[in-house]
Amino acid sequence: EVKTFVGILDEEEFVNEVEDDETQKVPVLHVIFSVDIAPKSTFDFRGMSDTLPGGTSIIRQELIQWIADEGLGGDTVAAEWLLLLNLGKVQSRTPPILPLSMTLAAFPDPADKNAKEPTIAPVLRQLLPFLSSLPLTLERLNKASFLPTSVDEDVHAGILQQSAGTSIVVSEYGITEGKVTEKGLNNLNALQTAIATQTVSYVFPYSSYTFPAELIFFVLTRGRKSAFVKTALVIPLQSSLSPHDLAHVLYKPKTDVRLPEESKLRAFRNYLQASREVKVGLSNDVGKYIEDEFVRRRQEAASGTSSEDLAREMTIARLLSASHLEPELTIETWKTAVEMDRRRRASTS
Repeated sequence: EVKTFVGILDEEEFVNEVEDDETQKVPVLHVIFSVDIAPKSTFDFRGMSDTLPGGTSIIRQELIQWIADEGLGGDTVAAEWLLLLNLGKVQSRTPPILPLSMTLAAFPDPADKNAKEPTIAPVLRQLLPFLSSLPLTLERLNKASFLPTSVDEDVHAGILQQSAGTSIVVSEYGITEGKVTEKGLNNLNALQTAIATQTVSYVFPYSSYTFPAELIFFVLTRGRKSAFVKTALVIPLQSSLSPHDLAHVLYKPKTDVRLPEESKLRAFRNYLQASREVKVGLSNDVGKYIEDEFVRRRQEAASGTSSEDLAREMTIARLLSASHLEPELTIETWKTAVEMDRRRRASTS
């Protein structure tokens, strides 16, 4: 995909806290609009399975296992959810059918307090074209700008000003006791708004303008749920490792990440790109089955099944179907998605 971007070129100071603490000037383009120069390449995902070593199911399982082993302490359940999460897109804004967001709970703090980021971030960087790490600290909340902001007639970039399709790993282990200022509260509100509505505002002295975004949010917290933001899904990390070993494994240096062979890594990336291109259809028969099941569950369940539950299950089912490179949602995939979500909710109750 090739585009021409038109905008305002500026430069700002940038501190890469993951790599070092040095400040450097970097060019910043505040994009006003873009024009397609070359069409997006089309994946023939229907034949993709034949080009993957071992086929789609083998590559899918190997990818989940690698993510679990290198970034999640061996938790394949969380790894599968993370795979599905990163296939999400904005399907519609009216009505809103937005990418899922996820909190991975019971994620321990690092044994080394100087750890820059959890290992899952460099693991995902090997797979995804765009990934941003956002370690939350009181200093960052109270001093940084999460939204693009006009200062002295210059527009300064914000942390949430990211390219469409960017995955953002939000980690809370750096939060300590202290006061959150008004700016910090505004930053948390901006983060929650981006998660819930997929929009980012540009702040000017007397007004603000809201622009659509397409971001994937993955929150890591030590508690049962995040104390700062609400996400669509909450999943507890479950590992067979001891707490001491787990705290080391989840924050090991990126140089200690065991990479697969180059051919396998390329297959992982091709599989992910193909999965994101799958547009999952819904036949009348399957749609009628889902509708009937929804009515039945509402009648049988004591607390009832809400339309919000149905929308979430539909999103999960479409992502699950796409992860198998299946362009048509089947009843079997629907049942699997509903059961996955049931087990997820049971694990947090």
